[in-house]
Amino acid sequence: IRDSVMFAYLGWNGAAYVASDVKNPQRNVPLAFGIGIISVMLLYIVLNAAFLRSTPWDQMSGELEAALISAKAIFGESGGRFMGGLIAFGIISTVAGFTWAGSRVNQRMGQDFKNLGFLDQQNRWGAPAFALILQTTLSLIMLFSGTFDQVINYLMSQLIVCSMLAVLAVMILRWNRPQAERPFRVPLYPLPPLLFLAVSLWMLLFQVLERPKETAWGLLTLVIGAGIYASIRSPKAEPSSDGSL
Repeated sequence: IRDSVMFAYLGWNGAAYVASDVKNPQRNVPLAFGIGIISVMLLYIVLNAAFLRSTPWDQMSGELEAALISAKAIFGESGGRFMGGLIAFGIISTVAGFTWAGSRVNQRMGQDFKNLGFLDQQNRWGAPAFALILQTTLSLIMLFSGTFDQVINYLMSQLIVCSMLAVLAVMILRWNRPQAERPFRVPLYPLPPLLFLAVSLWMLLFQVLERPKETAWGLLTLVIGAGIYASIRSPKAEPSSDGSL
């Protein structure tokens, strides 16, 4: 259940994946983060308040389909099925959103590493076609690899670890390159990233203890990814000042 709660909060940081396509990113990316955090928190609190007010607690305890159970309690059996359809549509739209955002990450990898250059190829509409195909294929593989609960827990372990590594990498970069440009300011640095790392580590430990199998598969996937990165990490050659390579 806890991992479903954590998954429900995903999406507030989506602007980070498309920062290169955002106009005036120094202003609009932090603004998108703030709006996303507040919006997700309010929606989560309001929805859960409605669920708990309309449905007996004993019916909700330990249930993954809490929204569907609550919808049936509020709107009846037929209305509940209709709301269940809307919930399913919401999950599909979430997958589509992450597929699009993830393809941009893959596209950036294609720009940075010559061995993955095919991921940067775009179709006539400017979309990274091969990156989208790769992201969609991976999504379908995960979709048919296990139950909804298993997939969620498998993903959460990777999301936690990757988020920790990303934040830690920024801290290391700031330490090693103190004179580097700082386009995005972090108030009270380094307290926010340290707090984030501590909370993430706490969640990861509980994930390992409660769902060791899914966590092990998630960490194995990260190890495979690290191996692929090590084999293709030679960056693209940068052009010299006279335009030659």
